[in-house]
Amino acid sequence: MNALQRLGLLAALAMPMAVFAVPAVQVARLQMPAWVQHANGSRQALTPATVLKAGDLLQTGTGGRVELLLSEGSTVKLGEQAQFKVSSVVPAEENQGLFAASLDVLKGAFRFTTSSSQKLARRDVSIRVATVTAGIRGTDLWGKSDEGRDLVCLIEGKIGVSHAGGASATLDQPLQFYVANRGSQPEPVSYVDRNKLETDWAPQTETQSGRGVAVVRGDWSLYLAAYPKKAVAQALVSTLDEAGIPAVVQQRKFKGRAVYLVSVPDFDSESDANAAASLVLGVVPELQPKAGLR
Repeated sequence: MNALQRLGLLAALAMPMAVFAVPAVQVARLQMPAWVQHANGSRQALTPATVLKAGDLLQTGTGGRVELLLSEGSTVKLGEQAQFKVSSVVPAEENQGLFAASLDVLKGAFRFTTSSSQKLARRDVSIRVATVTAGIRGTDLWGKSDEGRDLVCLIEGKIGVSHAGGASATLDQPLQFYVANRGSQPEPVSYVDRNKLETDWAPQTETQSGRGVAVVRGDWSLYLAAYPKKAVAQALVSTLDEAGIPAVVQQRKFKGRAVYLVSVPDFDSESDANAAASLVLGVVPELQPKAGLR
């Protein structure tokens, strides 16, 4: 190695490594149908790895589920027929090491969980469940808002909760819950039976294996149709997008000619892809979906 080469090597080693920012809020897995409505009003089917920003509104349909990953190490899970808004979010790297977010559960069930390895991370997160707000520093809780009431249940850790009417309380024991019936002041803090939590409440926010679960870089796709014209393929994608099914178009060669293949990618398993076929056929019955590896 000559002097010029050594100089080039030293210069390369001295250059700072590229830093790739981790999205503050990102979709990790989902069970269709689900949509995201952006702050500018545009609406589209939700996909794994979708990055959410302040003002974005998530919606899940019948049977839908969504799991979000926050960059400070927590997950947020949403059940079916849910509406969830990222009201504000500031990543730790932009806020002197403090992750800050305000999240709104407008409707449906949710679960917020901080992994044990990330409980010491600096965070200032509040989750508003319609009329009830929970301040979070690192914990595990479940909640739900429906037509009759707003509820927050502590699974592990400690949270402060407050009601729009002014009442507040601290939950610091596992299985304590705070509930406000619609149009009323909150009830005294109570305890839920663990069996009810584990068999009734908690499953409402879990994705269901074999029922159309899509993940980041999933191995399976559901192949729907191939068309000689791109516009026809795009029309099918648009129809499915409105139904909360994130289809894509890929150009392929068939007998020397271009064809446009429509598929729904990133399923967790073959059974998940096949389960999504019934959802697709409910929108476009004439299709003949087939599951296959990517």
